[in-house]
Amino acid sequence: RIKAMQNKLLVGGDLLTKAEKQQAELRAAEQALREKEAYQRNLTQELAAREDLKIDLAERFSSIDEEVEKKTRKLEKLIKKLSVAEKELADLSTEFQREREDLLDTIRQLAKQIKLKEHIADH
Repeated sequence: RIKAMQNKLLVGGDLLTKAEKQQAELRAAEQALREKEAYQRNLTQELAAREDLKIDLAERFSSIDEEVEKKTRKLEKLIKKLSVAEKELADLSTEFQREREDLLDTIRQLAKQIKLKEHIADH
């Protein structure tokens, strides 16, 4: 009977050791699970941050593209205005040159008339 009780104690002791070992393994598995969950949370946060950055960059590029487009249109308008102004300047310069030549012709004709009148007056 004592022998049977000792065997039961030994078996119970083995079971206790086995249970303690399983608890230690369970604690280690739980710790590993917590670490994996923390790692996964970090990865999720990093992914969300990268997505936000990607969206910000896309919006920034979109804004830059829009700005470039607006400035290009404005530049094209200014180039057209410049072209019109240059043509007007060329027209005015041509007109001024014609008027100058007309005035010089008038001065020459008047000078000839004065010389003729002086010549007539002298004789």
